[in-house]
Amino acid sequence: MVGKGFKPPSPYKAGDQHRPPSTNNQENHLIRIYTSTNCAGCNQAKAHLDKLGFAYEAIDVTKDEEAKERLRSLNLRSVPQVFVNSIHLGGLHSLIKLDAPALQNLLGT
Repeated sequence: MVGKGFKPPSPYKAGDQHRPPSTNNQENHLIRIYTSTNCAGCNQAKAHLDKLGFAYEAIDVTKDEEAKERLRSLNLRSVPQVFVNSIHLGGLHSLIKLDAPALQNLLGT
């Protein structure tokens, strides 16, 4: 039996840079993950969102100096850093505490 709010796993794998618009109205409600190359925690964060069926924008701070500076301006020195609707959620541990309904609530969907 499938519970209310169930979303099938995303067909996109962690690290996919190009994703179609989400059914979660991602144009207005965004999840952004600041990552770096070869970051196991970043890959876990993306895999968690994939498992829950949420689209996200992954921004690699090793390739985007402006993104790195944005994190520094917020005194954030490690990755992953997750933002939901431009509000800082935290890192991997904060993200994995959330299930799909909790994340939908944060997204306002």
